[in-house]
Amino acid sequence: MAVQVAIPKDLEAFSSHFNAFKSRSSPKSPCNSSLFVPFDGHMGHKVDLPSVPSLCPSWSRTQNPHLASIQSDFKAWINSSFKDTAMKAKVLDFNAPLFAALSYPHTSRKQLLTIAECIAWYFPTLDTAITTSADQKPPNNADAYLTSRELANVSIFPLLGLIHYAHGSELPVAYSHKENKTMAKLWKEIARISVLSNDILALRGEVLHARHESLVPLLMKDGDLDAQDAMDQVADMVRDALARFEDAERELAGQVEEGARKDVEGYVRACRDLVVGQLEWSFGLKGGVGQSLVVEDGTVIFYVR
Repeated sequence: MAVQVAIPKDLEAFSSHFNAFKSRSSPKSPCNSSLFVPFDGHMGHKVDLPSVPSLCPSWSRTQNPHLASIQSDFKAWINSSFKDTAMKAKVLDFNAPLFAALSYPHTSRKQLLTIAECIAWYFPTLDTAITTSADQKPPNNADAYLTSRELANVSIFPLLGLIHYAHGSELPVAYSHKENKTMAKLWKEIARISVLSNDILALRGEVLHARHESLVPLLMKDGDLDAQDAMDQVADMVRDALARFEDAERELAGQVEEGARKDVEGYVRACRDLVVGQLEWSFGLKGGVGQSLVVEDGTVIFYVR
């Protein structure tokens, strides 16, 4: 099912909200109103977002069967690890067990619980740690933006590192992303898919905080596109990255020596699981927006405020 994004019709209220936020911003974290410009004339429009099956119809989608059984242990760990009430609420709201169950569907119960704890410790606090430099410049174009985001992707690379723990195996050094150019291609496409999928449903937060880290308004501005065309273009970028991943997967299969085949194939399957889990999390609205915005017929109303 496609997801719909609704842009508010009340431009005056939207601008008022932005100005109120701008007045609260510190000099070191300036709001840049250039991100709002592409949406002039689009207030009230609905934009269809792609569903996960439409992006990767041939890729299997599953969820770890141990999800329900780790919930009580996870909550006990949260209560003992986080004393600050606000942070504890933020961590619980993030729902790290579900994130882990989507990203590592074949790991054991013990590993799933530990991974959920790692994710809960790292990701909900990530936004708090990110600051915007006063000297930060917006990217010149989409390619420059994607390159910078992929190189500085602080979310996907730790998740890739957890694959070894999740499956209790080590990838031979000769096939690591540092030593093998084809594996490096796989990592690059995984990073790109992560950036693209996060950007679509992170758009509301990016605009609210006036960050330069959102591809949709950049495409609208530089490509003279409307909101729907920009969204469609990002979805096509995801599909293209998935196709390149599959090309690299086939290329790698032809390089692997027989003695390493089991470990390499298992690692690549885990990379596929991680990609689908990321897409489910972003496009499936399990993390990017929140179930409170899902209306009765399954449509999601996403207000850029």
